[in-house]
Amino acid sequence: MVLLLLILLIIVIAIVTYCIYVYYQYNYFKRLNIPGPKPEYFFGNLSELNRRGILEYQCLQSWTEKYGSIYGFYKGHSPFICTSDVDLLLDVFVKQFSSFHSRQSLALDERQTEYVHLVHAEGERWKRQRMIVNPVFSKLKIKSMQPLMVECLKRFFLKLNEETAQESFDILPYCKRFTMDLFWICAFGMETNIQSDYNNEFFQYTNAVFELSDHKRILAYLSILLPEFHDLFRFLNRNFNQLKYFLDEYTPLGKYFHFRHDPITWITNKTAHIIKERLKQTDSDHVPNDLLQTLLKSITDNPKETRVDQCPMSSNDTHTSTTHPKNQLTLPEIQSNIFIFMAAGYETTATALGYLMYILATHPNEQMKLIELIDLTFPRADHIDESLDYDLLNNFEYLDWFIKETLRMYPFTQALLDRQLYQNSYQIDNHGSISKGTVVIADMHTIHYDTNLWGPHDPREFYPERFQEKRHPMAFLAFGQGPRNCIGMKFALFEIKLVMVHLLTRFIIIKSNQTDSHFKIIDTFTTRPKQVYIQLKPRKK
Repeated sequence: MVLLLLILLIIVIAIVTYCIYVYYQYNYFKRLNIPGPKPEYFFGNLSELNRRGILEYQCLQSWTEKYGSIYGFYKGHSPFICTSDVDLLLDVFVKQFSSFHSRQSLALDERQTEYVHLVHAEGERWKRQRMIVNPVFSKLKIKSMQPLMVECLKRFFLKLNEETAQESFDILPYCKRFTMDLFWICAFGMETNIQSDYNNEFFQYTNAVFELSDHKRILAYLSILLPEFHDLFRFLNRNFNQLKYFLDEYTPLGKYFHFRHDPITWITNKTAHIIKERLKQTDSDHVPNDLLQTLLKSITDNPKETRVDQCPMSSNDTHTSTTHPKNQLTLPEIQSNIFIFMAAGYETTATALGYLMYILATHPNEQMKLIELIDLTFPRADHIDESLDYDLLNNFEYLDWFIKETLRMYPFTQALLDRQLYQNSYQIDNHGSISKGTVVIADMHTIHYDTNLWGPHDPREFYPERFQEKRHPMAFLAFGQGPRNCIGMKFALFEIKLVMVHLLTRFIIIKSNQTDSHFKIIDTFTTRPKQVYIQLKPRKK
């Protein structure tokens, strides 16, 4: 009885101590004289951020209008500084990168496990992975994969041709299936029939990656509210997903209960199987020239070299060091990086194409100008083959401006535009020193619509020529900035440009009576349109 009372007393003391600690955290911005919305105890400002009908970027914009270019808010009791001060962001993202070398720890992420990938990797581990993965998205590698892209394009236009008789249709699902098809063939050399088979399991699971199941939604929310117990929630999530996968795949229970696989678990297990089969192949003549093979070469080329990965990039930090192969990726790292290429590349590229379709439909004058320039630059683009010159396409200025202006007006990467302080402190002018662990977020939408950065033409108007002028290095954030910018940017832009040239050689994009009424932006992993209704008018040859 005495022992039980003692245990209860210890638990009560621990809970009270934790509650006092949480309360103390809410004085953080007051001590720094940084303005911001008043937090609710335990929940911080989550209720405002997740308010129905308001997207997160809209909430950040409204706070910027109210509190200025630098303000603080809380997710749970974790402090976040949001800023639209481009000079401060340049310091954080570029000049002081050694102090802000990693992103915030996301709910249920796996950054402390062997499966960490580029998005979550920290310090020297990130540096090693980035150095090895860079060649995967080099000019030479992209050019070598152009024939694979062309095959996907042919299937894409076959499906679009079926819609030319329609007065209005949603083109976004076609963009998704195209980018997903392209991922699987460029990553694994796999023909998946995604663009034709609407029940294809690769499509179903890949498309569901950003959907949160009930148990994952609860664990993610608890991880935000109780970040000190993040590892526990991550452990529960990972093992629950693996248990469902095991019961469905390897026991008779799956036939009766129809467990729905966690999409991430299904894809990572499928990736592991593909890697295992690829490593068995000995005939180099029949090995696909894909992203996976490029990554696997990092294992076989330097099998005996090792290095120490210390999480911090500064000698002032202290973390446990771990040994990893020098100039190599481990098999779990290859598996997780292939997954993040899929998750980031498929969703973001499809979203960009969706926005471009909307802009083309609603800005016919700019579309006609682009078509005229495409016809002059690529007179034979109506024949889909791999002969479309990479350098000519890459240096097509007006197309580049057109795409970037679209992404300026409709950016989609707010979730990854942050950096976490890993030094003991960092001085912000007129406010004082922020402490280790504080996350700095860029208010991208405010920056992208700032007249001082994007004038003299009204930033609310679509005007591709504004990219003729040199702007502040942090004025355009669609692909991030600094050493941790989007590693697949060149690949994504080439893919988008390839689609745009071939599309506008064949069709004129026309605004339908549903284009504006169905154009609603939603928040998932990306900020994306829910539907993009257009009409396709075939061009005369």
